[in-house]
Amino acid sequence: PDETLGDMDPLPDIISEFDCDDAIHLIDETICDFPFEDDASRANFYALLLTPILRRSYDGCTPLALIDAPAAGTGKTLLTDVFSVITSGRDASKMSFPKDEAELHKTVGSVLYAGGSQVIFDNVSGIISHPALALALTTMVFPFRILGISRMAEPENRATWIANGNQLHPGGDMPRRCYMIRINAKTGKPSSGRTFRHDPLLPWCRVNRMRLLRALLVLARSWYSAGQPATTGPCPMGSFEGWWRAMSGVLTASRVVGFLDNAASLDVVNEGDLQWERFLAQIAESYPAGAWFPINSIASACRGTGNIQGMSLPDSLADVETRSRGELERALGASFSKRIGRRYGAEEFYLDKMIDKRARIAKWCVRTAAMDEGMTGLLDGVGPA
Repeated sequence: PDETLGDMDPLPDIISEFDCDDAIHLIDETICDFPFEDDASRANFYALLLTPILRRSYDGCTPLALIDAPAAGTGKTLLTDVFSVITSGRDASKMSFPKDEAELHKTVGSVLYAGGSQVIFDNVSGIISHPALALALTTMVFPFRILGISRMAEPENRATWIANGNQLHPGGDMPRRCYMIRINAKTGKPSSGRTFRHDPLLPWCRVNRMRLLRALLVLARSWYSAGQPATTGPCPMGSFEGWWRAMSGVLTASRVVGFLDNAASLDVVNEGDLQWERFLAQIAESYPAGAWFPINSIASACRGTGNIQGMSLPDSLADVETRSRGELERALGASFSKRIGRRYGAEEFYLDKMIDKRARIAKWCVRTAAMDEGMTGLLDGVGPA
């Protein structure tokens, strides 16, 4: 830290409730003008502030903090900078969210390889769903190829992860790897007339950084002084048990309520899943009762040719060149393979695959939960009557 900021006052040997109350009061004084939607969002931001403070004290991985708002100008980027100034002493080093899977893998790998303690994606739009990001959040070692040389690196993952944006929706396997910090000004012009108790806020945070860091350390030490009592109930976030135990323990000891109480808001059906549900329902109408079909029959239907008409591709396949023979078939095959066994909608449509050794091709079928209950085996039909 900058020497001009002065020294940090020593922590008391025994942390009292008054010490915790003073620490909470100072942190609340800093963030009180951000319109947190609920107690859970405020508590989750406390967890975000504590994450780099406690990162070396718990084993395992750290989930992705989503700083979300319904409209631009609500304060997502400023709140991200407040976090970074308090915990690292500088404004957040932000990056755009790569749309390409390979680019995201390189970006994340480069940050971790350089020893980055923060991975922050700014102004993310749409659905957050990348296998590379899902992997990075659940592994302590992230293998990637170093740019410019033909050598693999395996940097350690000790970063704190943040993505901010408007109407963020984690898709695929991401909901169970995220926690939500939502701010909502409940006005059409959230940036208009906004004031802060300490204005401008970031310079105030820099000047008072040692006090704010000490407040976070007081909260952490209060839990350790009490013997790190365990929080009752099961961990709601698999793969992040160490992080959850530390954060829930400190926040419970500090009487900060609401931690992860908004987790259900992440379990929303995104538009991509709805599109795949409709797509599989269309296939099930043409190939009933779990009948097997080759991939080229679905490609023909999507092109408007063949015996089946009117199938519409999900948006995830909308950019595929449908007229070029073979390209759509390969894209469908790859997308089907990634979704084998994954269930969609109330009827739980899902894909199954078999290899027709006689024809030397892969065949597929669409099944539902009702078929699993009502049938003892699959039918061997090859197409619609």
